[in-house]
Amino acid sequence: MIERIQIWFEKRFYKIYETLDFIPIGCFFKILETGDLRYMFKLKDYEHLPNIKSKPQESWTKIYNEYLSQAGGFSMFGYVSDYGNIINKKELFLRLKHVAFLLSVKEDKELIDIIRQCGYKFEYTNDSEYIEALLNLNRQIIGLNKMIEKKLKEFINKYKKDSKPIDIYEIINNFEQYKQRRIDIWNTSMREFISIHNNYKIWIKQQHGRQSN
Repeated sequence: MIERIQIWFEKRFYKIYETLDFIPIGCFFKILETGDLRYMFKLKDYEHLPNIKSKPQESWTKIYNEYLSQAGGFSMFGYVSDYGNIINKKELFLRLKHVAFLLSVKEDKELIDIIRQCGYKFEYTNDSEYIEALLNLNRQIIGLNKMIEKKLKEFINKYKKDSKPIDIYEIINNFEQYKQRRIDIWNTSMREFISIHNNYKIWIKQQHGRQSN
């Protein structure tokens, strides 16, 4: 009860970023780097993050998916996109694992709907089939976890050989040279960041074309 009151209070006291239009570049990439969703909160001091129980996972997933749709095909963001896909699958694994455990305790139609919404089958007509559906779901969850482990190994091998993780400051430095102005990652939105990058890609192609001629 006390924890619920604290979470309710935090949601009233702390505001979070909801879209790419407002979340700063620094906060966005700090979440990718650390996995700490406290960077989603609109704070004055990010060096001393408050101990908050609230986890704005839904808002982060929405913003991140928006980012992927806007930044699709960005070659320099391959690392971020690949890592994000693994995180999304890991989140799906944890959700299904939790739902499977609750269904093993008690039948619940809303939980079964969650399974189906996630793209997994859970069909039964009697108690015997219900148990088999649970066993089949657990087999699928185990398979999902094995796939995540495989993807993670491939991810580590790929970026260990090809490149290092994204250095946002290196990217910003290139953008600053292109724009001929300073870009403050704590006061510049991800929307502007994506816009700059789109124009930067066009500029790079133009420069390459001039050098070829």
